Amino acid sequence: MASLLLVACGSADARTEPDAATPATDSGPQRPPDPLRMRIELPPLDCSRENCFQVVLLSDPHVIDEWYTGPENGELDTASILAANERLVGARDRIHALDMPIARAFVLGDVIHEYNSLDPMFYYEPSNLTAHDIVADVLETFEMPVHLALGNHDYFVPEMPREFVHELFRDKLGLERTYYSVDHRGFRFIVLDSQLGDTWDAASARFDTHYGSFGEAQLRWLDEQLAEGLPSFVMFHHHPLVLAEGELDDADFADIHAVLGRHENVLVALSGHLHRWFNHQRRYGSWHVTLGSTRYDEDAFWVIRCDTESGEFDLLNPDTAVWGSVDSLPYPR
Repeated sequence: MASLLLVACGSADARTEPDAATPATDSGPQRPPDPLRMRIELPPLDCSRENCFQVVLLSDPHVIDEWYTGPENGELDTASILAANERLVGARDRIHALDMPIARAFVLGDVIHEYNSLDPMFYYEPSNLTAHDIVADVLETFEMPVHLALGNHDYFVPEMPREFVHELFRDKLGLERTYYSVDHRGFRFIVLDSQLGDTWDAASARFDTHYGSFGEAQLRWLDEQLAEGLPSFVMFHHHPLVLAEGELDDADFADIHAVLGRHENVLVALSGHLHRWFNHQRRYGSWHVTLGSTRYDEDAFWVIRCDTESGEFDLLNPDTAVWGSVDSLPYPR
């Protein structure tokens, strides 16, 4: 087994990531073209033949329940978590107010904020309205199907087995598998679980839940999904700065970057976890963007339009992202 290289992330690391607004300069080596800028500069898709559809992406709602005690690490974080449930509802209302149909919505992890009991039966007691129940009730009111990725807060390792978390999300939110794909009109939307590798296995010498990892079975499954050639969006929770590298000895499946980088049909990889908007460009093989969190701002969502004839896509509101920040701007009207 390969030795695992872990790429650390802290505030200093985050500041070294140039954001989408940082221009290339004439001095020094030139960076490759920024795929976000290239995407924005393309002419809009021609959707006059009913050949287009829209999906919405949002991340990190961090829903809480009455057993939450807090506080968080700072004033902003504490204020945001107390407003998290309301802001998820606000994001839903803003999405419903868009002047276009939305085919599907994807949530990129940290659906709930925490577990407040180690007793499994606590979560099945009918009189207990847990965070799982609350978020299930909210997501049922969305006008389109909502697809979930799991994040680090959706687990409680090692105190609670991963298998119980899977069972709970299946029973409460209908999540049959924690990694899966959704095909829609010629596009593939791949949802991964970045808590299934060795860094999230309490029995592993590599156990360290500060880092996301996928495991061999999931990486090989991802490769098979991408090998079918459909234009694909790939979504998971942990952003690249906290993803394990070198999970496997096989260079083709060494880690998520190796798999994504081999497939030209990956349109963009999308993550959450950081709570801030970051355009990682192509530093990790495929184009990668980290989304802001609805916990901090109900405007933190992106709308993607897909053209079923060309296999191309548009970002309809790229300028709502305040890069490097938890803030988002309202969708343009």
